[in-house]
Amino acid sequence: METCPYCATSIQKNNQYYCSFCLMYIHNVQRDGKREIIKYREHTFELDLDKSTPELMTLPTIELFHLLRLSRKIRKQKYDQLYISRLESEKGNESESVQIATENYQYYTKKMYIIENILNKRLGYIPDRIDNVFLKSYLEKVMISKEKKQDMKVY
Repeated sequence: METCPYCATSIQKNNQYYCSFCLMYIHNVQRDGKREIIKYREHTFELDLDKSTPELMTLPTIELFHLLRLSRKIRKQKYDQLYISRLESEKGNESESVQIATENYQYYTKKMYIIENILNKRLGYIPDRIDNVFLKSYLEKVMISKEKKQDMKVY
């Protein structure tokens, strides 16, 4: 039996799946009251930062943590490059490098802000520091909740 992943109400398809209890269309239909399993990648890449904001909003929280960590690291590198470019510019070298360094720094700053704000909306806070201990702790909480996960049954 096809069920809503949120409330376990039995649903049927009439062009689209619609849950009459949740009052919404369902795109991730489950079977027999099973909960949706969240899949995620263990590693993220710099190319993932080029995703649009709507695409970033669809990523699992753990992936956003990894991307925030990566964006903060790259942003710091871009800031260091900007600082060096400004020093060289004061010595009479090309100021075009300052403009490029500024644009790169601004790009990664905005990406960092986007990810922080998505996480803030989901969690109610922005993590100050994302290190291996933080990630391990988060994953342990996720794994514990997976072990305790039960099918949804309405009696």
